[in-house]
Amino acid sequence: MSSAKYFSVKKLYNSDEIKEINKAVGNVSQRGTDIPAVGVTKTSTVKRFALGDIPLLQKFATVSEEINQHKFGFNIYPLQFSDGLNHNTYKADKNSEYFWHMDGTFSDSVSDIKITCLLNLSENPYEGGEFCLLSVAPDIKEQFSKAGTAIFFPAFFIHRVTPVTKGERISLTLWRSGPRFQ
Repeated sequence: MSSAKYFSVKKLYNSDEIKEINKAVGNVSQRGTDIPAVGVTKTSTVKRFALGDIPLLQKFATVSEEINQHKFGFNIYPLQFSDGLNHNTYKADKNSEYFWHMDGTFSDSVSDIKITCLLNLSENPYEGGEFCLLSVAPDIKEQFSKAGTAIFFPAFFIHRVTPVTKGERISLTLWRSGPRFQ
């Protein structure tokens, strides 16, 4: 397993593809509900859907496989078309944020979430809404503020999204699971 804390891919999608993804999300059926971390403030609007609903996201899924293989080395399950994703919209008029949390389940008797995969799908500039990854001190990932950028990190790392103060921040979350950590 690598000691990489996170890995990012700039311009995984261009602005036309981002618009196409966001439009497709608007046209798919809601599948399930968001389950935010227990006891943590999350004020974004979330639409949950299946990976297979939007074929354009296959590139994001494939890159998550490659990043794991070359950077993290976790034992993860292959993705299924039915795997769920969250389309998160953080708005300034709601001061939307997601406070410090981690995504690993650690309560499932069979599997754990191993990697969190984020994709910035914002179509317009926004202020605030910084993605922060806690290591020794809060570490703001400026590159994730660029539309089309993806970031991948171990799901048990503590992270947050600061309040959006102007505009709208849109992101997509995909989780990669595997057999329980031992």
